[in-house]
Amino acid sequence: YRCWISDKKGSLVGLVATLSNISYEDATTLISDAHTLRDLEEQVHELFAKKEPEPVATATKEIELPEFAVLITETQSTGNYGGRAREYLSKRKIPIDGLYVCVEGDYKNRIVIPYYDRDGRLVYFNARTMSTKDNVLRYMKPKPDVARLEDVLYCYQWPAKGSKIYITEGEFDAMSLSLFGFPAVACGGKFLYEGQIQILRGYRPILAFDADGAGSQAL
Repeated sequence: YRCWISDKKGSLVGLVATLSNISYEDATTLISDAHTLRDLEEQVHELFAKKEPEPVATATKEIELPEFAVLITETQSTGNYGGRAREYLSKRKIPIDGLYVCVEGDYKNRIVIPYYDRDGRLVYFNARTMSTKDNVLRYMKPKPDVARLEDVLYCYQWPAKGSKIYITEGEFDAMSLSLFGFPAVACGGKFLYEGQIQILRGYRPILAFDADGAGSQAL
């Protein structure tokens, strides 16, 4: 047997011992003396019908967006950083709802993409530059002591467990897929961390990395 919630696994005798709360030796006797496989199957169904899955422990905590981050929908449609953000996202056919732009500070002239967990908590963000200069870092993330990429995934709208879920590198790719009815998450980089894989347990993952050298290596 194997439990996909706790990841425990073992033999048939071990399963009977767990279900009946008895020793391994008593479970061996119980199987040989009184139980059919159908009896055991019914016990398994009864056990898991009553048990609620325990919540998965998470290392993430709710954080704050960068200072001077403003909702793009609350900025003027032309001029300044809000106008630039609208123009940039329009070219990529990305809606501005829920996205921010920084007008001052360390993240100035960047579109801020918030990461929310399944409970709606803000747990991470990524800030993409709108600058075309080669010497400007494309993305700026929170400081490691604030939040870690290893523990989070970007998702435009979390689907129900058991659903197919497409895994992309970038947040805008995940957003585009979701808008067309393909639930997607972004790992925010070129590969998946172990913590991100744990978040994906219970879904049916489909890898959809970039069609380039780095994407092939990630696959």
